[in-house]
Amino acid sequence: MSEALPLTIRPANDADRSRACEWWREPGPFDPRVLPPIGVACDDASGPAGVVWVHLSASHGVAFLEHLIMRPGLRMTQAAAIGNALTDGAEAAAKALGYGLLVAYALPACARFLRKFGWQTGDERLKIAMVKSI
Repeated sequence: MSEALPLTIRPANDADRSRACEWWREPGPFDPRVLPPIGVACDDASGPAGVVWVHLSASHGVAFLEHLIMRPGLRMTQAAAIGNALTDGAEAAAKALGYGLLVAYALPACARFLRKFGWQTGDERLKIAMVKSI
């Protein structure tokens, strides 16, 4: 049985935004301007370990997880513990602000992870993120 990681959850800050750009490993550049103002960060014994942002809809009571990003090189068990702590932190932040539903659009591997922590499938259709600078 693995030992629980000592994790600290805190509000994300500007350094976390910069760090997310450094940790980003997906194709294409990462633009921190797309990140909502509310974020949750997780630190472990080695320092910053992950971050997720929470987009709050203006009037629907629905919050969206955005860009859950973790420090490269984590073991699967570490990533699972950190991801769970981050989603719990995002849930607590949204709930404290009066939001009752948390939604995440996720790649299949991330969706499988979220299901392990009590998330339910809302829509299984493939979605492509589209952006347009205006």
